Amino acid sequence: PPPSEGMSGRMILYLWLVTSLFRSVRPTAPQKNFDNLKGWIRIRNLDIRIPSAHLSTWLKNDIHSRQLPPPSQIHIPPPPLNQRRRFPGHPQHVQDHFGIAYLRFGGGEAKEEERSATASREAFLSYVKSPGSLNSRPLSAEYVDIIDEIHRTPDPHGFHGTQDHLSSDASVGSGNAREGGRLVDLEKRRVHRFNRRKRENERVDRFMEALITQLSRSDKLIVDDTWTDPPQAGRYPIKWSDIPPSTNPRLSSRRMSIGTPRGERKIESVEAFGWALRKIRDYITDREPHITPLQPLTVVDAGSGTGNLVLPLAASGILPKDTTWIAIDFKPNSIKILNDRANSSDLLKRDGERGGVVGVVGRIEDYTGPCHVVLSLHACGDATDAALDLAQKSNAPFIASPCCLGKISAERGPRSELFQKGFPDYNEELQADFSLMARWGDSEGLEGGSEPGIRARRAKRLIEVDRLASVKGGGKLFEMLSENMRGNAKRDLLVGPLDVFKS
Repeated sequence: PPPSEGMSGRMILYLWLVTSLFRSVRPTAPQKNFDNLKGWIRIRNLDIRIPSAHLSTWLKNDIHSRQLPPPSQIHIPPPPLNQRRRFPGHPQHVQDHFGIAYLRFGGGEAKEEERSATASREAFLSYVKSPGSLNSRPLSAEYVDIIDEIHRTPDPHGFHGTQDHLSSDASVGSGNAREGGRLVDLEKRRVHRFNRRKRENERVDRFMEALITQLSRSDKLIVDDTWTDPPQAGRYPIKWSDIPPSTNPRLSSRRMSIGTPRGERKIESVEAFGWALRKIRDYITDREPHITPLQPLTVVDAGSGTGNLVLPLAASGILPKDTTWIAIDFKPNSIKILNDRANSSDLLKRDGERGGVVGVVGRIEDYTGPCHVVLSLHACGDATDAALDLAQKSNAPFIASPCCLGKISAERGPRSELFQKGFPDYNEELQADFSLMARWGDSEGLEGGSEPGIRARRAKRLIEVDRLASVKGGGKLFEMLSENMRGNAKRDLLVGPLDVFKS
């Protein structure tokens, strides 16, 4: 370009030389592990039943038997952990590759080596594209510059595919050494996680054994002795077609629509509460006949949400029409939805009327009104404890189906005096053990006969027994055992006092 004003041609030449020199010495960015290779052959339709640990050797032997040149490298990428499956008849073998392999021939920088590698690739491609196969499976092959990104991504869970390196090329070997070191680090982390979980499980087992020992030392029956194998909870047959549609949980959300497992579990829970509430009603009537009808019942739903428990129970006729149903939840939007549903079904309590549903925004701990029965369906973590405290304070029977044990605060520790005696010095280490047990109790979908399944059920039952033992009058543990409830951590039903459910 023509020189600018005030700038001589010599100065322009000098700047051009400096710029050229800078460009010539600027370092190039390092390439990824597989990008610096001169090309790969991608083979598809390999037998996924063959473990990747054996597939590399099988490929080399099969290629050699057909008088083909041996590859310098074989890369067999692993699938993500959530895409692996077991094969019928071979439960010990889990799919650990895609049925895809990458082969590389040569790859050096010299022209002669490059020509040899190209000839080898062309020979192999010409064979696999003809009517041939490996292990009686028709194959397809194609030339690719680099390995697909998805096949180069390491498995985050520590599982990795087979990489067989035969080349002694220095430039390639350094990249392989880095990759090998990375895979070794992944394996070390996987082993570390495994050993850490093993130590944690041993701690949880010791903690639970100490609780069971303490429970066996009790000289008074505060929890029914069937807690190790709880009986099945009954169901009150609510006529769902006869109650207002706005009170039906299956019509309140698409996730709980008719036929969905979640909807059926909610219906079973409501009917189990109805069965237990019917027993409590008969118990209260026999013990305190003055309550009905002179002093109507007040039932408190602690942690009501949008009313999927209190509304169908109020509409079912289990209790007299003059019963007051108090629904407590700290979320204003949930109480607004509950009031709208109660209003549309003509269940909302109005001024001057006896009986009906009343929504209250607030914490369970802050409720100080009348209370003859406490209900609590799926109140998370410490909220179930607050519901039991309300029952204790009001000297009222209770029905609870807890959930989210993993949200119980570690500082809380055992609730009952019985279990607290076993840990007079409740330190941080014991807090960690209790927190681990709570997380195990929150596990779902584990096989009942497996070691994790047995540990999860034992943890869940011990936490619920501790809750029952902390309430005056004790209680009993039931289970909802339908097909939809199987393996679900929310299938337990806690009821009390124990006198109501002795028979």
